[in-house]
Amino acid sequence: MGKKAKYTWKAAALSSLCAILACLLLIPADVFGRHRGSIRSGRLSRDRYYYTPGYERYEERRLQQDRIEAEEEARREPAREKRREEIGQQKEADVEAYLESQEAIRSSSQAAARAPRGFFYRKPGTSTTQLPAGAVAVEVDGRSYQYFSGIYYRSAANTHVVVTAPAGALIDSLPDGHGMSDYEGKTYFYYFGSFYLEEEGKYRVVIPPPGVVVGYLPDGYNEMRDPRHESVTYEYGGVQFEPVFLEGLLVYMVVGT
Repeated sequence: MGKKAKYTWKAAALSSLCAILACLLLIPADVFGRHRGSIRSGRLSRDRYYYTPGYERYEERRLQQDRIEAEEEARREPAREKRREEIGQQKEADVEAYLESQEAIRSSSQAAARAPRGFFYRKPGTSTTQLPAGAVAVEVDGRSYQYFSGIYYRSAANTHVVVTAPAGALIDSLPDGHGMSDYEGKTYFYYFGSFYLEEEGKYRVVIPPPGVVVGYLPDGYNEMRDPRHESVTYEYGGVQFEPVFLEGLLVYMVVGT
């Protein structure tokens, strides 16, 4: 074989090898399990990764762990939901209790905010073993009371209990700190839930008619709610009062006995 033929054979072999490599590059890559599409076209999918031994086992373990976590979350959710309901109910109860307490404070403060300060007064039901100096006896319908500075007592077994002013009691002078309320041509004198009309220079305890207005209620009144009409009235000494606004001020009007 001549020298020229020898070089021709080598060139042919090299050319064949290059052709084989070119064909391999043109074959779709998914034939080799690497990725879908081809290098030439440039169309590659999202799952472009090389095969790694043990990858299926890793994916299986990961999916299994995800299932375990999901099942655990599902088991915990009922308890969490119950706890959320309990917290919500507790919040509602706390809010309701707070609103009720604020309403009680508001009602009490409004009812007695304008009561005269610094004057002798005791709530009905208060008891003492010793009457104040200067107390005088008052007779009403055959029953005996002790009176001092706007306060009436009923005595029994060496105990003196404060009571509301008995209708019909007649006293010589009004207690300090009394107020006045004009209604239908009459002047009603008012002192901590007691109403008086002047009678020949003295003052008699009377039951006020509906319509008389006072500026405050004494401590010891009873609050009565009517859920049907969503209204509130107050009772003291057998007299019922309704809170009303008069010229922008909160006052209490007699509505019944």
